[in-house]
Order: sequence, then structure tokens, then C-alpha cells
Amino acid sequence: MVISLDLNASGAADFNQIFTFLMRSRIFHVLTHSPPLYMVYLRQFWENVSYDSSIQPPIIRTRVHNTDIAFSAANLRTILSLGTEAQEDGPTEFPTEMRAGALQRMGYVGVLGATQFVKSLVYGQWRYFTHVMVTALGAKKGGYDEMNVRLLSGMLSLVYNKPYSFSRYIFEAFVDQITSNP
Repeated sequence: MVISLDLNASGAADFNQIFTFLMRSRIFHVLTHSPPLYMVYLRQFWENVSYDSSIQPPIIRTRVHNTDIAFSAANLRTILSLGTEAQEDGPTEFPTEMRAGALQRMGYVGVLGATQFVKSLVYGQWRYFTHVMVTALGAKKGGYDEMNVRLLSGMLSLVYNKPYSFSRYIFEAFVDQITSNP
């Protein structure tokens, strides 16, 4: 889903800081780029997709419009303009203590050690930032109210300017979808 970061939109003045922050972030392209997606190609992608962990790096293979496609997390980094290899050379999950401390500073009023975090329990610009992350990068088919530990860690990596592998996060979300739906 594409996110509008129009500073001139109605009500945007209240979110000027977070819009500017997101425009400067390394996920800006992922948030705002909207290539045409055709349902027939999406169906072909999911009908033919497989995960191959027998090689390094692991890859996802599929066939779309009579074309074989294979990609790894590193390919996603390049395709989605997710930054340098050094920026992507990080975890996909931060320690519980770091997440809990950050959530407290954001004013989160839910359970700090949970595996899902509810965006309505954060206030102000943090709620909007959480909404952007869940909407644009959440690996769920629906239910945009909760953020998992890995996505929260990605959000915190942007706030604290820490290495985090968004490409591996996205790749693992693909793998989760492939392996959970035989």
C-alpha cells in the first residue's frame, strides 16, 4: 500500500516532523512507490511460488507470464532501494529490553513483553508512524491494528539509526506466506 507524505495535504501540518523523517528514511521508496500490479500476474506468482533453502543464499522461485523468476533478500534490497549493504547488515529482531524501553518512551500503555503491539496504545505522531509501518510493511493480509516484534524492530531501527535488514524482513514474510499455505 502506498503512503501519502504530502506536506501540503489537509491536516498535514500536525505530522510535518514525521513526514519529513519518513521522506529522509531508507524506506521512502517502499512507502511511496506504486508499480502497476495485475491480478493475473499476482495469481500466477502465488500459484507457482516455491522456497529453496537448499542453496545459499536461499531464494524464492516462481513463474509469471512464462518467465522464471528467482530472488533472494539481497535482490530485494536492490529492487526496493533499501539502502546500502552495511545498513541492511543487521538483525530482523531487537532484544526485548530495547523494544520495551523504546515503547515506554513512545508512551505505549500495553504489555511491553508482548509479541504483538497495538497501534492505538501509542499516541500522536508515534501512532501515525506505527500506522505507516503496519500499512506499508505489515506482512498481514488484514488487521492493521497490530505490529509484530520484527516490524517494531524495523521501526526502532529507523528511530535509532541502527542497522536492520528490511530486505530480510520482507523476504522472511514471503517465506512465511509460502510455507504456511501449502
